[in-house]
Amino acid sequence: MHPMSRDETGRPGVHGASGGRPSCEPDEVIVEVEPATRELLDKTTEATWNEALHQLGNTPSNPLPLWTMLASRILRAVATGERDPERLKHLAMEGLRNRDWFAKNP
Repeated sequence: MHPMSRDETGRPGVHGASGGRPSCEPDEVIVEVEPATRELLDKTTEATWNEALHQLGNTPSNPLPLWTMLASRILRAVATGERDPERLKHLAMEGLRNRDWFAKNP
């Protein structure tokens, strides 16, 4: 796969020399996540991504900024203790209801 290709769901993926897993920059921190939290993150991020695509009507030509923003918001909320999938989705989608974001990030 190309380093910035999309997976079968249309989500952007970053694939490196580490067996398809994203590579980390030297200043990034890798944290082990409990399986239940990992499942919550995966399901919530996917549901949020699908909702964002539904609002957009299609996949943006460069989906990485949108995907990164949504995932980052979900991760931040989970890090503060939020575990309700609907609340996580709402927090991630807050800024997307503003159509200016879509205009700036086609």
